[in-house]
Amino acid sequence: MREGDFVAFTPKRDGVLVKLKRVLDPDDVLTPEESALVLKARREMREGKYVSFTQLEHDLAHKHPPRRRKTA
Repeated sequence: MREGDFVAFTPKRDGVLVKLKRVLDPDDVLTPEESALVLKARREMREGKYVSFTQLEHDLAHKHPPRRRKTA
């Protein structure tokens, strides 16, 4: 423990349990759907299924907008 750490106190029969606590920003907590996407991405990266950032930037810069169908 260091000065400034957050702690939680839990009374016990023979004393008090002191545990370090992490402070989380609610905006930093992933939804179940986001967690599933992160797990999928990690798995795919382990399997070699990824593109470099440079390739991604290139692909996005050269992406053509979808063609619209002519209506009658």
